[in-house]
Amino acid sequence: MAMDGRMSMVTKLCEESFRVFFVVGTLLGVIAVSLWPLYYAGWIAFYPGRAHARLMIEGFMAPFIIGFLGTAGPRITSTPHFSASEIFALLTLTLLAAGLHFGGAARAGDVTFVILMLMVAFALGKRFRAREDWPPPNFALVALGILNALIGATFLAAFENAAYSVPYRVGAMLLEQEFILFSDFGRSRRSCCRGSSMCRAATNFREGRAMPAGSLPRATFAAAIGLTIDSTFILEAWGLTSFAAWLRVGLVMILAGFIAEALLPLVRVSARRFRDSGVFAIRIRWVGAPLPHHVASPHIGSFNGA
Repeated sequence: MAMDGRMSMVTKLCEESFRVFFVVGTLLGVIAVSLWPLYYAGWIAFYPGRAHARLMIEGFMAPFIIGFLGTAGPRITSTPHFSASEIFALLTLTLLAAGLHFGGAARAGDVTFVILMLMVAFALGKRFRAREDWPPPNFALVALGILNALIGATFLAAFENAAYSVPYRVGAMLLEQEFILFSDFGRSRRSCCRGSSMCRAATNFREGRAMPAGSLPRATFAAAIGLTIDSTFILEAWGLTSFAAWLRVGLVMILAGFIAEALLPLVRVSARRFRDSGVFAIRIRWVGAPLPHHVASPHIGSFNGA
């Protein structure tokens, strides 16, 4: 009986991996914040700026993203949940990467994180190929977020000793901002509902293995907006900060407007105006009307993170 209970618990954790990864992410987030009092108390010798930044992304935010995708991904595609070995491997790599960053081994931590995200991509890709249902079009942004994490962490590891170089800054932006942004934008009310066991029990979301009509244009549009936002960070790394910031604000507003218009029919007029405001923001920047620095910098500038 005890053995059956343990197996049932393991199965439940595999079906809903967020139960493990959300707890791990919370604990690692606490550790990331604790680096500062430990440093000023003299208990750690190295300056924790870089370790704190990495732990907040790779140790705190990444487990929440992995936990969500590990739970919702198989349910959205109607495929088997993550196995115990997959959960164990992902959890081990998460803790190893965090431990390396906590110890000041940034390059080794970034390389470990790349391996972790490759394993996440492989696990989700395997289920996408075996899908019984087609994921929502906005999940193209989730895939782009994972790609940004891989490229960003790779750049950071490769240019670890050149922290102010353009490739390093691009890597920091892709990992610390785009990975989180697209992973969040890639979710929707419907995809979250399809990933919930209670919602799936009450609602029939089965769409079939074939791509639903209209999904390709919407997925292509989402990916195009995401890639364009990526390009603004590259422009910023090359010094075109004001132009990139205005363009990014406009694109995010356009994307948010389209998402709101699609998901919330009752606010379509407001969503359309919000989207049009994004177009207006881009037009303002094209005619060369920058915001004052004290306004633009804290609100639409980006953190280039060491």
